[in-house]
Amino acid sequence: MIWFDEIVSLQKEVDNIILNKINEKRREEHNICSTRFGKLINDTKDWSEIDFHFFTFDKRKIAFNVELGELGNELGFFKYWKFNHKIDRERVKYEWADCLAFLTSLIISKNIVEHVKGNLESYSKESMMLGGSVEREFKGMMYNNLVTKQDYVTCLHELFWMMGSIGYSFDELIEAYKIKTNENIRRAKEGY
Repeated sequence: MIWFDEIVSLQKEVDNIILNKINEKRREEHNICSTRFGKLINDTKDWSEIDFHFFTFDKRKIAFNVELGELGNELGFFKYWKFNHKIDRERVKYEWADCLAFLTSLIISKNIVEHVKGNLESYSKESMMLGGSVEREFKGMMYNNLVTKQDYVTCLHELFWMMGSIGYSFDELIEAYKIKTNENIRRAKEGY
């Protein structure tokens, strides 16, 4: 499962950069507050120990759903009133990559990487792209509460199946994720 290991590794890099930025900001705020109020503030918390995964988990679940909505908007499958919708295949790939990024970050946070990886081992790249339909897979992800380990596995499959149903290849999607994630790493380093 080399491809999944690569995705997890890249996502950990993004998450760690963001964690360092959060910690830096918190230390800065702590120093300003301590200076301003003197001995009234005696917080010795080591900001480097903030648990990023716990601290931001619900926000990342919301972000996943927002990105899923943006992907749906690009696909336009629900726009029954619109007859001239044109799909921008590049934008769709990068919205999909954002969905994969947040889903992977949540999988890392839940500490279920090995579970998900174990469930993926029986799937070839080709089978990761089979059997989907845009509307069914989208609704499956949209209504998935992401609570159990299986919820995450199912959501990951649906994310791939949906894109396979409209003609994207596995390798094309993984490449899109890598490009988008490298952009996210650059942005995170610059304080985006």
